[in-house]
Amino acid sequence: MAASETASRAKSTRRTANGNGSVDEATLRQLLAALRAASAGDFDLRLPEGQGGLSGELAKAYNDLADRRSSFADGLQRVARVVNREGRLTERVSIPRSHSA
Repeated sequence: MAASETASRAKSTRRTANGNGSVDEATLRQLLAALRAASAGDFDLRLPEGQGGLSGELAKAYNDLADRRSSFADGLQRVARVVNREGRLTERVSIPRSHSA
């Protein structure tokens, strides 16, 4: 890959998301911070979805995933409490189904 092509690609990734598939660096940094927080077990961080285009789609997909993971973690904590407190080994965690295709 030529140096001018590499510079051109780097420049295009820094543009503001405008619906044509490009995502700016600030949006990617927000996504990275959210992914790192989720990796550390913090599912409370949400990304703004109002940007439109690819940035908005990425934010919505992350937020949906964080919501599902948060619900699952809450369910696991509930089951752990029931099993620990009452000894009921028949308690189950409900895993919510995805609403999108």
